[in-house]
Amino acid sequence: MMSSSCGRPLPFPRDRVILEIMSRERVSVLINDEHLGKFGAVVEALRKAGLKVEQKLANTGVITGTIESAKRPKLQSVAGVDAVEVEREFALPPSGSPIQ
Repeated sequence: MMSSSCGRPLPFPRDRVILEIMSRERVSVLINDEHLGKFGAVVEALRKAGLKVEQKLANTGVITGTIESAKRPKLQSVAGVDAVEVEREFALPPSGSPIQ
């Protein structure tokens, strides 16, 4: 069981939410050209592999969503998947900072 910063156990539902948020990654999945005609079937296979689909861009063959970190390698094994990229986050320095 996880505990809060003051050492007290967190209530169960909150534990599950925190763990789920911490272990999920945002990904973009690129479908190869040969499978664009089967886009819907590839999306369904990705869901079964654990992807929580957020966007389906059939014209470009891109699907975005989130997946548990441990399940991400399963996405690459789905028929029709060309690439799986993890979203990277970055922040710009404040506008008043000396480095811009």
